[in-house]
Amino acid sequence: ATRHLSPQASALLPPGATPTLAQLLQHRSGIPEFMGPAYASEAARGGAWGGARILRVAAAARPFALPGQDSVHYTNTNYVLLAEVFARAAGEPHTAYLAREVLAPLGMAGSRFTDGLEGAFAGAADLVSTPEDLAAFAQALFSGRLTGRRALRAMRAQLAPQEPGLIAGAPYGRHMGLGLMVLTDARGKPAAEGHLGRGTAASCGLWHLPQEGGAIVVYYMAAPGWNGERHLLPEVRAALAAR
Repeated sequence: ATRHLSPQASALLPPGATPTLAQLLQHRSGIPEFMGPAYASEAARGGAWGGARILRVAAAARPFALPGQDSVHYTNTNYVLLAEVFARAAGEPHTAYLAREVLAPLGMAGSRFTDGLEGAFAGAADLVSTPEDLAAFAQALFSGRLTGRRALRAMRAQLAPQEPGLIAGAPYGRHMGLGLMVLTDARGKPAAEGHLGRGTAASCGLWHLPQEGGAIVVYYMAAPGWNGERHLLPEVRAALAAR
């Protein structure tokens, strides 16, 4: 991955560190979160969050650890770096590729990339979508139609513990696959796989439920301390099981 990073991005790495694409996807790169010490003052200025601005702010924080260590440190900066790696390797922005190869074929007409919209983060949070479009995406992804079954198996198989014990107040442990959050039940079996997205006013969850054989997309307004994994997902799974 490092040969496709700009000098600005490479400066975020500890000396001699060479994180792989898998480590970026799995949040084991050691790279710091840009929403760190310098974020609040920078955010007060307003304006769009492009990749260069994000990397400049991230440089004010120290790396979590050396790449490849077992612990997972979730950081949005990893996705910004992945977008940069993709653009430099493919010769086009990730937004152009995904619009052509994913959004259009799946009929996701209600989805668009933010193109500098204030409050969005290039590579990490730059897609506006609808529940219907995300449901179509989930169906394509978890059937293997989008990536192919071999890539989907790799996303699921390479798990690293983020919270290997049960999440406080919830019947799940949380692991990271390749770009995929996997929630495991008390037996260690996958109970849900997908991802969360949290904004300043609302949140979104896309979860595939392998034990129930379905997927859900949920948008919700969350009060402080409210967590979809703890308060919503168990109720949804119980309702599906009771059908």
